[in-house]
Amino acid sequence: MLSELYNSKIREFAERSLPMPQGEPMAETSLENIFCGDRVTIRVSLWDGVYRDLNGSVDGCLLCRAAMAWLLKNGEGLAPEAATRLLADVSAFLEGGLAAVDMPWHELEMFSPLIAHRSRRKCVLLPFKALAQVGQARRS
Repeated sequence: MLSELYNSKIREFAERSLPMPQGEPMAETSLENIFCGDRVTIRVSLWDGVYRDLNGSVDGCLLCRAAMAWLLKNGEGLAPEAATRLLADVSAFLEGGLAAVDMPWHELEMFSPLIAHRSRRKCVLLPFKALAQVGQARRS
């Protein structure tokens, strides 16, 4: 099971260093998975309706770190509404309700082993939830 969950692509993303903050973010949010202890923080600036200067930190498992690294690599330039859609799409994919080919970012297929491991899905979704939440807080 572990080799399936922690495939080489997930390990590759989890080992990436996360971008360091370059100044004061316009918005920041932190979330924690109370069941496993994963904790993520997302910091963003919002310019012209899209995320800029996206960075964050993770104190968590390999799956959570890989998801955060993927998100920080690909989230720059997303609008808050797109981040909310991305969360919904990744969640649907992990539940087996959306094929990887139907998602805009095929690289997320690395998380396909989690379709069979419901208890670990929250680890992957935590960074996506944080990005969606920081955008909602910014609009409030």
